Amino acid sequence: MAKRFTETDKWKKEWYRKLGSKWRDIWTFLLDNCDNAGIWDIDIDALKFYTGASIDLSELLQKFEDRLEVGLNNKLKIIPFIEFQYGKVLSQSNNAHRSALSKLDKYQGLPRGCPGAPSGPQDKDKDKDMDMDQEKDKERRRKKETKKDTAKEDADALFAQIYKAYPRREGRKAGRRVFNSIEDAEKYKQLVVAVNNYAQLIAQQKTEMKYVKQFSTFMNNWEDYIEKPDSDSDLFAKRMESGGILLPGTPAYKKFVEESWISSQEADRKARSSWDPEFAHYAEVLQNGNAV
Repeated sequence: MAKRFTETDKWKKEWYRKLGSKWRDIWTFLLDNCDNAGIWDIDIDALKFYTGASIDLSELLQKFEDRLEVGLNNKLKIIPFIEFQYGKVLSQSNNAHRSALSKLDKYQGLPRGCPGAPSGPQDKDKDKDMDMDQEKDKERRRKKETKKDTAKEDADALFAQIYKAYPRREGRKAGRRVFNSIEDAEKYKQLVVAVNNYAQLIAQQKTEMKYVKQFSTFMNNWEDYIEKPDSDSDLFAKRMESGGILLPGTPAYKKFVEESWISSQEADRKARSSWDPEFAHYAEVLQNGNAV
């Protein structure tokens, strides 16, 4: 059983008092269930079970915006955890520190400096030192000149991590163009959540790789996955209402074909079969009296 420090003064802090019992339970759950580096393997179902709260990942991140950072590979980091448990400076010569540092090295979060990534204590100390530096004016000019290069490096690092975590790595260039159009810091966080949600969805549905969206296709409608659907049928039913296309090979698609076979006219079925080979295949199976 792991033992950790707890802050007895938290009850005196306004942000904690205003949370309410529901969110205080959730915060305690996260602190108790993260590893010794403050990293939690995202498991919303377990959180709901133990706290009795009905929330999703997006609500959790919004509530604790300054205290949580979502990463790739379904990880979440509690930002103030390390400093509170170990202090501002961690050392490889300390066994407890070394274990935590190793896990932090493996954690893939938003790169430092990227829009939406928090600034750590070391960054704040560095800023203070720079303010006291006699050459601060020169430093500011240099920063202004290199701002664009730094922003590009941060964006490149974030994109590389997202592409690496995505289950089907095809359509990189087209996907990058969509990524480059994202400017809002909150959107970067939401994109990471969407990648995690889609990866979990196809794993749960056991979708064949050939039916998994190419990265460029996913990027064109990634916002559909900010909130994780209970099943592919929930999401794709909404997409059909706006003229979208169901993902072939999934239970929702087969259900759609069966319902279309019953409710649609023969001319409509032939029209869809002309441009949707998967529909044509299932339609032929139904025509022969078999179930899809």
